[in-house]
Amino acid sequence: SLVDRYGVVADLAIHAPSKGGDDKNHHAHILLTTRKAELDPEQDLVLKDKADIELSNTKRKTLGMGTSQEEIKQIRATWA
Repeated sequence: SLVDRYGVVADLAIHAPSKGGDDKNHHAHILLTTRKAELDPEQDLVLKDKADIELSNTKRKTLGMGTSQEEIKQIRATWA
């Protein structure tokens, strides 16, 4: 959903608890490109403009968007 929402590339790593560690520590890391990504006519990946989540709050306000902090809270709630 993050890839579709922002037009970026995502990398996901899911970690199981470490040996001898807290067995409840399953967690994930999601890394996103800071730029929108597209395939060109030759099917090569091309990075474009900044992703919406990377825009300054000033720019987001001019585009009628909420703050990036509000958006991150929404993403975290969706993930949870």
